Amino acid sequence: MASKQLIDELGIESAEMLTDDKKIEEFIVLRAIKDSNLPKFHETDTLIFESITEDIFLTSIKSKIKHTTLKNLVESVMLDKGSQISDEIVSRIIYLYQTIVMRHGIMIVGSTLSGKTTTIKTLEEALKRSRDNEIQEKTVVYKHQKAKLMGKKHGKKLKNFKPGSENISALDDIKLTPDDLKIIKAKCKNEGVETFHINPKSITIGQLMGSFDETSHDWHDGILAYLMRQC
Repeated sequence: MASKQLIDELGIESAEMLTDDKKIEEFIVLRAIKDSNLPKFHETDTLIFESITEDIFLTSIKSKIKHTTLKNLVESVMLDKGSQISDEIVSRIIYLYQTIVMRHGIMIVGSTLSGKTTTIKTLEEALKRSRDNEIQEKTVVYKHQKAKLMGKKHGKKLKNFKPGSENISALDDIKLTPDDLKIIKAKCKNEGVETFHINPKSITIGQLMGSFDETSHDWHDGILAYLMRQC
């Protein structure tokens, strides 16, 4: 049986819907079809696509992944930047995230001032904030564990400590070493975002992708190939 948190995140109305094996199979297929295609469609095409899938999957479990945490971070970033929040741009940012998760490489196309750069940079900042929030939460828990192991006075004071409670100020005296920070970051599931900007028009195709030396039969990585190996 799926957990309540998973059911809520998937947008499924009740756990009882997941008891039918046939419906579960249809649900997985439909979700894969939607995740692979919806991000590429215009709003008008999306309505047609939804109509077609509803005709094919008549009895499938209806759901929509909410991405509540990411959505809140995206809206927070847009507010900080003074951008106007609209359901269309937020959904497109969520679509971009879903596509990146599924595919190795993507291309964003659109007319001038259609929001391509805004979408990319907003998602980047939202994922960075998600990483920072997770590190902060893990740091609080790690400091509590360290205080108990060191036998300090904070250990007794925080005996019933729970992450997110108001008594975290007592942890301020616990100092973390570089090794401690490495351990905390290693425990985080969110690896954050690192961006590289390349202007392909400023270099040759060989410098960008890589080249093969016909004389020595040696392969030389291009800038893009080198960066991909670092990711």
